[in-house]
Amino acid sequence: MSTFLSDAARPERKGAFVYGHSAAMQSLNSMVGEIAPTNIPVLLMGESGTGKEVYGRMIHRLSKNAQAPLRKISCRAVEAGEFFALLKSELREVDSDGTQSPRTIFLDGIDELDLESQRALLSILPDGETDENNSNCARIIASTSRNLEKEIESGRFRKELYFRISGVCLRLPPLRDRKEDIRALIEHFLAKHAAELEREALALNERELEFLVMHDWPGNVRELENLARRMVLLGDSRSALEELGEMPKLETARREEPRRLSLKVAARTASRRAERDLIAKALERTHWNRKRAAQELQISYKSTGARAKWQDPGSQDKKEEAKDSKKQSTPGATSSAADDATYKIGAQDVLKIDVWREDQLTRTVPVRPDGKITLPLLNDVQAAGLTPMELANGIREELKKFITNPQVTVSVAEINSRRIYVNGEVNKSGAYQLLPHMTILQALSGSGGFTAFARVKSIYILRIQNGATGKIPFNYKQAITGKNPDQNIELQPGDTIVVP
Repeated sequence: MSTFLSDAARPERKGAFVYGHSAAMQSLNSMVGEIAPTNIPVLLMGESGTGKEVYGRMIHRLSKNAQAPLRKISCRAVEAGEFFALLKSELREVDSDGTQSPRTIFLDGIDELDLESQRALLSILPDGETDENNSNCARIIASTSRNLEKEIESGRFRKELYFRISGVCLRLPPLRDRKEDIRALIEHFLAKHAAELEREALALNERELEFLVMHDWPGNVRELENLARRMVLLGDSRSALEELGEMPKLETARREEPRRLSLKVAARTASRRAERDLIAKALERTHWNRKRAAQELQISYKSTGARAKWQDPGSQDKKEEAKDSKKQSTPGATSSAADDATYKIGAQDVLKIDVWREDQLTRTVPVRPDGKITLPLLNDVQAAGLTPMELANGIREELKKFITNPQVTVSVAEINSRRIYVNGEVNKSGAYQLLPHMTILQALSGSGGFTAFARVKSIYILRIQNGATGKIPFNYKQAITGKNPDQNIELQPGDTIVVP
């Protein structure tokens, strides 16, 4: 990543930047640092709320046209007949001295343009590649929340326009695929809105931060910022989080086909969720006193421990239904890893800690970016770098100071630390689990194939080593024909495959 981009993108700067420490964002920021100083048109693709406009403004600030204002046209709001005149006016606007200086135009939601407006835009944009020396030509940065390839297939978007505006295509990952950035982002948003509203800045406790990490965030970064603003306005984080917890989980863009469930399964799932929520709220009201909560709900004392699932507000039903395979080791400590007993826990993995007959110590926790988890009585516990069995033994030994012969089980509920990323002209871009000895070709085979616009001879891998981002070229045509098999290297955690 360029030093200029790193300095300019710090969260404390005015005009906040969607900044992150995850591998996906570091790779994206590195690409921005390379293309921003050029005059290449950029297409920003991503779900609503991922920060496309923020990235558009960042590219402009790092460009040669930074001294000129960024002109934004909202394609959703402009009428078809007005678009051509508005765009032509922006392109022909001259400075006070009568000269025309380079400028940048941001077309927000370009997929909303009707075919007539698209044709008008084509008539104005230069034909072929942008001439870097043509100072009179405005740079175009466009954004879309839709899959333009599908829009082209359906006849709603012109293929030739796609080629004109996508000199470089940047896909912004959804927040659910970069959860390691949530802590830094919420701290930044809380401080930002506290300053804007002249209120006292709030500090979230570890339990509240864990809740945020477990949430799906269908509204992405925008939803997180709105939550932070609501917290500051209310002066109470708990009330805002309770509202968030009651919101139904929306179907995200990555689920294109509806899941088929029988009525019986759907009713059982809804009943389980309602039961869990009622017990969790009762436990909150009684300060986690199970006996008082049981009396209030008129159920048995054991039920609150057996059925509540209150340990983690963000636990998912699929985890409740999953059966963990357990391997016995030293007495009192067992573990279940997603792959095998040698699996090393990493940052952002989600662990299920079970302490037999100690419901208040049993919970599902994410591994923080510093490699630690937080548990009652023990506070911060190092988890990254250990196997689940080693962690279970360590927790057991520490709990012996407080509990007689504790029985501890550690299982890996979600593997998030060993991930790679596929970005660019593929049908299914995003984060993928890194399997043992996975190669570039194997990773590409799981990304749904290339789009019609992919330049498969110019693929490259971004790899971060010692804080610096390196680029490894990969020619798909040569790899599949066996002309250069050595380039099909094994991937490492955090690698990003870019298909231009």
